[in-house]
Amino acid sequence: MAAGTTHDHSPVQDMVRTEMPKELTEALAATGRRYGVTLNTVIQGVWGLLLARQTGREDVVFGATVSGRPPELEGVERMLGLFINTLPVRVQLRPEESVIGLLTRLQAEQSALIPHHHYGLSDIQRHTGFGALFDTTTVLTNYPLDPSVLDSVLGDLEVLDVDNEDATHYPLRMAVVPDGGSLGLRLGYLPDLYTRDEAQRLLDRVLHLLETLAEDPERPVGGIDLLTEQERNQLLVEWGGY
Repeated sequence: MAAGTTHDHSPVQDMVRTEMPKELTEALAATGRRYGVTLNTVIQGVWGLLLARQTGREDVVFGATVSGRPPELEGVERMLGLFINTLPVRVQLRPEESVIGLLTRLQAEQSALIPHHHYGLSDIQRHTGFGALFDTTTVLTNYPLDPSVLDSVLGDLEVLDVDNEDATHYPLRMAVVPDGGSLGLRLGYLPDLYTRDEAQRLLDRVLHLLETLAEDPERPVGGIDLLTEQERNQLLVEWGGY
């Protein structure tokens, strides 16, 4: 999960998923409004925290998928073609800094780069001299869909559910999908690098970090516990005998 790492693997991803409780979704939204940070920033910050703890580093890089459609470009919403781009996001941890301080700083850093979202990843790789800048990615999926449009187009046919699935060649891909009043968390993984249990454990830790942020956004980054309550109980009670 470190920048610059390469792997020989099959490009076929599998996926584990969970639904964020509505109460947690509302708590995170309230925290975002209070401190002026977006959901996308929250997801990127939490993913950066997870990678840092998993790799033992305080400076990590991952990819983030962006729309690539700058709003200042006149008529961009009517332009055909795939504008989506995946760009590197760097998260530098400061143990004494609060979690919300990390998120606020990250959002400011990423906002300053928005005018450059059109810059291709291959161009960035060429200018930096690195063949691989990251091997995990995040995306906030938010495709606007008006169900009434489907009714008018399909006539007598009834649409019971709408879902989308995609995959990348990266070992891990964290996706957040708004679903009514809650959020769906999906972790795509390459099964020849991670078992399903390992992927599920990572996803559980993401959820745990989100809960920690909602409960105490002022907690210092250095005081964040990566282990879930179940993992800690297993270590101390089942295996440690305490």
